[in-house]
Amino acid sequence: MQIVKPETVRPIEFIASRMRQMVRALAASTALLVASLAHAETYTYPGPMAVIPDGDGAGISVPITVSDFVGPITGISVAVNLQHVWSGDVVLRLRSPNGTTFDLVHEIGRPAPRPAGDSSDYNGTYTFVDENFVGAGNIWAAASADSTFAHIIPAGNYRTSGEGSDAATNLLAAFSGLDTAQINGEWTLIAIDDWFSDPGAINSVALTLVGGTPAASPPTATTGVTATAGDAQITVSFSAPASDGGSAITGYLASCVPQGGGAAITANGLLSPIMVTGLSNGTTYDCTVAASNAIGTGVASSTVSATPSAAPVTPVDSVAPAVTPVPTMSEWALIILGLLAAGFGARGLRRRS
Repeated sequence: MQIVKPETVRPIEFIASRMRQMVRALAASTALLVASLAHAETYTYPGPMAVIPDGDGAGISVPITVSDFVGPITGISVAVNLQHVWSGDVVLRLRSPNGTTFDLVHEIGRPAPRPAGDSSDYNGTYTFVDENFVGAGNIWAAASADSTFAHIIPAGNYRTSGEGSDAATNLLAAFSGLDTAQINGEWTLIAIDDWFSDPGAINSVALTLVGGTPAASPPTATTGVTATAGDAQITVSFSAPASDGGSAITGYLASCVPQGGGAAITANGLLSPIMVTGLSNGTTYDCTVAASNAIGTGVASSTVSATPSAAPVTPVDSVAPAVTPVPTMSEWALIILGLLAAGFGARGLRRRS
């Protein structure tokens, strides 16, 4: 009888396995860190529906405006909501503002295995990503997976591919060399139908770019503004803006303009409230506040109005001096009679005693 030695775990293989697990965990953590440090912005063409000209090699151009993006591009994807019969006739091409062009997909199945291209249809949102995007599929394989005529290619994430091949292409490499000036502007999705009798349309496009920290901008408008009038002055109170624009707020500017026209009178401050002085009593002023940072001054707040007035004069209470009353002649006569009566009365009392 043959004795089989039980399988044992070899120490070297165990250590190697643990090392591979640690490397994978470190790679995942690094990817998360990079993603957290990166900044992604999505720019869209929301419609209206753009009909793809039938059998027109020039196709249709769908604009996507990119603004305030800081290069370089470290990640890119294009989501296209598309309906079209016979995918083998369709070319989707992305063009940057500086003229760099790149095919997202080019006539699936043409020239092989069928010269006419694949008969499957587009009907959904197809997101085209770089060849290194984990989990993305092969759109040629998805189109040919079902031999049923005119079946629909499932919506999802697909690697880009070029003309005449299902080989994945490098979408990111095509645009990663653009600088900030070349990135910002009008991008274009070009959709071409290279044969007749196959209708189709682009419903929407979303271009997502991943790059560095967005450029700072002036603060947004201050809120909660109130105005309290005083003597030739107005005190303006407010709350800080919802956003400092990515740069710390350095101060606030309060401005009061007389209704009916005239020069604005301003005052600066670091905090609320700010007192604007030198105003004319009896004139109504419209007042605003704007926050500033290192980039510039933000938009003014909503307007509040107040009318300065002079402080009322408070009268001083006067106290009349105490006056000792002087008896009149009739009062003196009564006093003398009273004294005489008192004297006679006292004499009579002494006689009786």
